Amino acid sequence: MLAAKVRAVERLLGRAVDRVHECPCGDLGYRMKISLRVTRDKEKDGLPRFAWHEPKSKHLTFLDKSFPIAHERINKALPVVLDRIQKDPSIGHSLFETKLHTSLLGDLMISLVYRVPLTETVWSPAAEELGEAVREATGATRVNMIGRSRKQNIVLGNPYVLEKFPILDGDGVSHDFWYRQSAEEFSQPNGLMNNIMLQWAADATRLPANDRPVENDLLELYCGNGNFTSVLSKFNYEYTLASEIGRVGVKDAIWSLAKNKSHQAKVVRMSSHEMCQAFFNERQFQRLREVDLDDYLFRTIFVDPPRQGLDVGSVRILSTHQGQIIYVSCNPVTMKRDIEAIRELSPFKMEIKELVCFDQFPNTDHLELGAVIQMTPP
Repeated sequence: MLAAKVRAVERLLGRAVDRVHECPCGDLGYRMKISLRVTRDKEKDGLPRFAWHEPKSKHLTFLDKSFPIAHERINKALPVVLDRIQKDPSIGHSLFETKLHTSLLGDLMISLVYRVPLTETVWSPAAEELGEAVREATGATRVNMIGRSRKQNIVLGNPYVLEKFPILDGDGVSHDFWYRQSAEEFSQPNGLMNNIMLQWAADATRLPANDRPVENDLLELYCGNGNFTSVLSKFNYEYTLASEIGRVGVKDAIWSLAKNKSHQAKVVRMSSHEMCQAFFNERQFQRLREVDLDDYLFRTIFVDPPRQGLDVGSVRILSTHQGQIIYVSCNPVTMKRDIEAIRELSPFKMEIKELVCFDQFPNTDHLELGAVIQMTPP
């Protein structure tokens, strides 16, 4: 199936793929986060059970007590959680969704989402007891429990998992990069593949020491929790400016930059549309009061947009850029659309120097892409 996905990408983009990164753990146990519905199985015993939507289907499929594509730690937790859902009304009553998120570092976070408000004095002791039972069953370093309903969010522990990825610098020395992956913010669901993507991005943006310009800065749009920002700003650039619209994502990115000693990077909470307005001096923003865009000389612009691709403002920024563009995409169709839009608007010559595939979700139609694009004078 992977070969067919790669051929489809090559036909779509009209270019051969330079390298394909297969999932290191194969097609089992790769998902670090899952979301499951909780619903009663009326055809079996009437008890609440976990269910999920099959890809491209609206029908729910009931699970047994395991989910093969999920990480081993999640699978060890599932039967413990399900047992409490079925037996303890403090946990199971009005529950309709369960989210589990683990990390390679060993953290585990369980979010229980309810239809009705929770009584904190009842729910919290039961959830704390469940968290301890899960920790004993899974060997997790810590288990964070979250109870959510409309306008209510009870957190026992941290509202995130800690993650760590080892990345090699240009001298082959390994550095550990730390991250907070929060409950309701995006993070890459395949931790092992994310490690590979981070290493690829570090290598793709690295210049030889004798070829590195004095002013060598990075602009990153859609930076999320600083997943790429921390590595790239520390290894390959003098100064970095990154933008993200999500409030929690910005907090996590700032934490990551400080933890990883990426001191020459700044994160601002701005949408890509607002960043476009600031970039072209069309509007002044209080959030940029300590940032002078004229002080930066961006050699690289890095984008990792959501599935719908780049917004109009981001396309506009990229079309005026002379230098390197790194485009990470989870949707080849919108990536093709965006590349064509940039090419049409830009006065510069565009060349895709490298195109790589990351099999983030084996045995599915999904394929993550990374493109190194060079914009040069015609």
